[in-house]
Amino acid sequence: MKKTISMVLAIVMLCALAVPAMAANGPITAADQSNNDMTVTYTVTSDYTVNIPEDVTLTDQNETAGSAVELKAGAILPFGESLTVKISSDNFDTTWRMKDGENANYLAYAIKNGESALTANNAIILTAAAGTDAQAGVSTTLKFTAVAPTIAGTYVDTLTFTVAVAVA
Repeated sequence: MKKTISMVLAIVMLCALAVPAMAANGPITAADQSNNDMTVTYTVTSDYTVNIPEDVTLTDQNETAGSAVELKAGAILPFGESLTVKISSDNFDTTWRMKDGENANYLAYAIKNGESALTANNAIILTAAAGTDAQAGVSTTLKFTAVAPTIAGTYVDTLTFTVAVAVA
């Protein structure tokens, strides 16, 4: 019985040796004597989070700091590209201004990005390049100051933040 089992196992092992090993590009034969290549792929998708403050309420003519606009640490951007955050307003004329909803009255205000005054609509307030800048994360705090009002009312402006990733 042991001899029969041993003989069957030996035949099965010999048959297993006869199965050719196949590479993705086909087998290498003795006549070919060449190399085959194998491609290894790992896809990393762009991934980032930008936090933008919901609102800022000005209560007087003193400088009011809003929450920070922030690119969170660990962002992954495509090679050679940068993330840019811009700020704009439909009420912008030659300065930032809020509108009294009931009337056509405007109240001017100023925005600072850190210590630099923003003087143009669609101004860049934050940038981060792919690689270490994005991985570390970056942030800026916007500061707002209202001009002395001359007419009572509730003045409002909606700021639009545009986030884009493009070639630097």
